[in-house]
Amino acid sequence: MAQIGKNLAIDKLKVRQSFSLACNTYDAAAGLQRIIADRMINAFNDCDGKINHVLDLGCGTGYLTKALQNSLTFDHLFAVDIALPMLVFCREKNLQRSNFSPICADAANLPFRSGSIDLITANLVLQWLSDLHGALMEIKRLLKPCGQLLFSTFGPQTLQELKQAWAQVDQFSHVNEFYHLEAIRSFLLSCGFKDIVITSQNHVMHYDSVFALMRELKDLGAHNVTSGRNKQFTSPGKLNTMIAAYEAANQSSAGIKATYEVILVSAKN
Repeated sequence: MAQIGKNLAIDKLKVRQSFSLACNTYDAAAGLQRIIADRMINAFNDCDGKINHVLDLGCGTGYLTKALQNSLTFDHLFAVDIALPMLVFCREKNLQRSNFSPICADAANLPFRSGSIDLITANLVLQWLSDLHGALMEIKRLLKPCGQLLFSTFGPQTLQELKQAWAQVDQFSHVNEFYHLEAIRSFLLSCGFKDIVITSQNHVMHYDSVFALMRELKDLGAHNVTSGRNKQFTSPGKLNTMIAAYEAANQSSAGIKATYEVILVSAKN
């Protein structure tokens, strides 16, 4: 279990660059992200009381943002992302909304006054932050008393097949690291959240080839952003060795499989 305050070694600049470059290809590749966003929308039935202000953190191109607009009644919605090109796409999907504000900001330092937000959502976003505990403290600062946090994130079984295949090649970190469910629960408890509900579900996706999987990850902007990644050119020989190892262990009539462990979290201030 991760210790409270221990950071994953995430390169924030690399995160910003990756998602900025992926703004034109993200929507076409974001099938799983839309599935999880729809699950989150279904969970909003548990929201209590009047909702004045909603914050969609790491809004990307705005799929969940638009779903929030269509599903909830509130006074104002703020959509925040660290990548400005993503916000441009999000704004275009919500141009006719007078109660919508796109804001380019870092999740670690959000430009809102304390106790001002009723509901904060984050769909497959928080795994890109190096200091999850610090981010949760910042989120708690923004929430009103009894305000709700609802987010999804990836768990450690995500892309385990790709990780195992690269392990046959070298000792570099080729796949991002993700917190275990119980580590996330510990972070939430240490921040003072209550009514915590956490579930984990593995989604197994199939692809025509390893290259198709890698192309989707690139189109999503989901590059390896760990500080332990190999910053040098990967030779064709090493890449072919990885692909052969992946196919040998994960090939079926449906194609090659890739596992995504999705953790869904609901908590209140």
